[in-house]
Amino acid sequence: MRVAARMEGENSITVVSDSPEDTMKLGFELGRFFKGGEVLFLQGPLGSGKTTLVKGLAKGLGVLRDVTSPSFVLEKMYTGRTTLRHIDLYRLDPSEAAEFWHSLETGPKDVLAVEWGERIGDLTPGRIRVDMEYCEDPNARKMTISWDNPSQGQAIRKAIERWLEGTSK
Repeated sequence: MRVAARMEGENSITVVSDSPEDTMKLGFELGRFFKGGEVLFLQGPLGSGKTTLVKGLAKGLGVLRDVTSPSFVLEKMYTGRTTLRHIDLYRLDPSEAAEFWHSLETGPKDVLAVEWGERIGDLTPGRIRVDMEYCEDPNARKMTISWDNPSQGQAIRKAIERWLEGTSK
């Protein structure tokens, strides 16, 4: 396995996942360390692994149901130790996405995973952003994770540390 992590600065880290399974494992570890209230923006081209990461996130949050893309319904909710709200803004233009975003009513312990979050720009301070890219290896993905506050960074670093330990075995 070729998973790797590199700090990009005080508020970001870049990781490379070898496979969809490793991407899902990273999501799982993030979910284990999230406490509720996190807003995760997932950005990247079609097929870059956004939903795969959310599937792992759901498992880490204790969701027992299968997670599928909400592309055609905009949002799906899953219950685990907290509520996971999986949102996909792909089919909305930026003004529609902003209108949808402003209409959301969320609880303080909800975890929001927003695919195509760039469509609402900077409407959400305090978000965690995951920029996903293809690699030369068609199964691998490069993900740059950035955050706004130090407590998010602590949780993300711990999750990545656990992920690296688990994928190196």
